Amino acid sequence: MNGVTDGYLTYDNLRASNLIFHPNCMHKITPIRDVSLLPKEVQDRFKRRHGYAVRQLNEAKRKCFLAKSYGFEKNNS
Repeated sequence: MNGVTDGYLTYDNLRASNLIFHPNCMHKITPIRDVSLLPKEVQDRFKRRHGYAVRQLNEAKRKCFLAKSYGFEKNNS
């Protein structure tokens, strides 16, 4: 989840997407050394869901950009 592996989002990208890690979230992160070690059904599920996750992340980035462009960014003070 460090951005080294093509096709996988980084941990920071996932957090920013709000697709996981929501309030009361029960997801956990388990690092693996090679995707091919995962069961085939898990690999297939990733492939199906990956496109959706990337679209959601891009939409979140677009909204954030627009908010900053129009001066609606949150004040962190």
